[in-house]
Amino acid sequence: MAMLNDMSYLDLVIKETLRLYPSVPMIGRKMIQTTEISKLSSIDGKILPAGANLIIMPFFLGRDARYFPDPERFDPERFNVERSAEKANPYQYIPFSAGPRNCIGQKFAVAELKSLVSKVLRHYEILPSAEKQDESFIAELILRPEHGVFVCLKPRAY
Repeated sequence: MAMLNDMSYLDLVIKETLRLYPSVPMIGRKMIQTTEISKLSSIDGKILPAGANLIIMPFFLGRDARYFPDPERFDPERFNVERSAEKANPYQYIPFSAGPRNCIGQKFAVAELKSLVSKVLRHYEILPSAEKQDESFIAELILRPEHGVFVCLKPRAY
């Protein structure tokens, strides 16, 4: 586990991947108090009344150019300590939700993902597939690719 904790660049890659492809398509919340939307929003001045249901879409939030410059570009460096997207506003990057009701399995999920990715990369080079990739998704309990993800695994020569 200590070795996994030292893989800081892998942390950046995982965060950037989850920014573009969060596992949860939407987060539901209920307003506990009436709130006016801030000037940072395109719906400035609107009132969300107490009791209103609110749906937050991490998939679209992660692609909002107001929070992530050049949002369609895969750039793990946007999460480095010096210019971390999380530090700018902790609520703009929410693949596991945020606040007191965030995902209790977040740390376990990231540790498991780091373990899996490091094991695969130890033995294989991951290359893009020659097949055209269809980027359509199915939003169920989790967000998943409709037709899978195709890559080529090239065994590493030791």
